[in-house]
Amino acid sequence: MTRITTNVVLPKEEWTTIQVPYGSKLVWAKRWGGVGMPGPAPQDHIKLFWSGADQPIGMQTCLIRVGTEQATPSPGNPNPDPASGTSGISDAIAFINNELFLWWKIDMFGNGGGYPPNEG
Repeated sequence: MTRITTNVVLPKEEWTTIQVPYGSKLVWAKRWGGVGMPGPAPQDHIKLFWSGADQPIGMQTCLIRVGTEQATPSPGNPNPDPASGTSGISDAIAFINNELFLWWKIDMFGNGGGYPPNEG
């Protein structure tokens, strides 16, 4: 069986680390939070949705950051592709939806590569 789990992170342009269920994949993300989460306040966090085994064998370290390079609308292209640019580390996976552009990568060695934790 499969289970969806969630966690909330602060959007950062620098790589940070989070813990996710072992073997899970990022399947959705949305803006979240503010004062009195959730609500009409500014949504200053990101809620991440991970798909994985219903009984994972533990947790693993994931690197994550917000994509920073975005196309600029122009008269000939009012709705450009929302994401461009590079991840900055090898084998990172892009996640793009109508709200967000994220980069993520499972850290196979579990040490986070020296990146700080994301304290969302």
